[in-house]
Amino acid sequence: MAEFYIQKERKVQIHKIIILSILVIASIFLAIPDSNKEATVSKVDFSGIRGNFVKRYALISMKEGKAYQIPPSIILAVGLYNSEGYDNSRHNNLFRLKPDTNWDGKVISFKDDNGQYTLKKYDSVWEGFRDFSVTVDKALEANKINKKELTLYGWAKTLEDAGMCNADSTMSIIYSMNLNRFDTLTVK
Repeated sequence: MAEFYIQKERKVQIHKIIILSILVIASIFLAIPDSNKEATVSKVDFSGIRGNFVKRYALISMKEGKAYQIPPSIILAVGLYNSEGYDNSRHNNLFRLKPDTNWDGKVISFKDDNGQYTLKKYDSVWEGFRDFSVTVDKALEANKINKKELTLYGWAKTLEDAGMCNADSTMSIIYSMNLNRFDTLTVK
């Protein structure tokens, strides 16, 4: 009988050693991306069109994010996705928001290979950012989506479903430019 308990105790010890080994190996693998992430962050190039866009609009994205509980990385990435990093000062609509029947503001019409289309036109870029925040807020409210439960991909997918972006492209922009670092910074 004592031998049975000794064998059982050995099995328990072996299981503990195996679990501990797995945890050690997992922690080693989890530590590797952190060092790579730092290296990637230092290699992010903020020159060129996209970099200038981020430099120019990071603060307003952070302020809008704080006011409307939208991750600044999502705001920046959707703006980059839709404007392709260009200023669009003719209409200040970096998010390519289209007017609906309730829109009583200015519009601007374009013609491309797919035909004619109309976008909202704003007097300032800030107005475009604010309208984007309000539009996102209303869309989430209408669909009863809890902002606090969304992951970054959940945000991107929700905005894709609303016709505002492509989720995979938005996530690619966020990670390639390390935009998610703006989500943890605070603004006054």
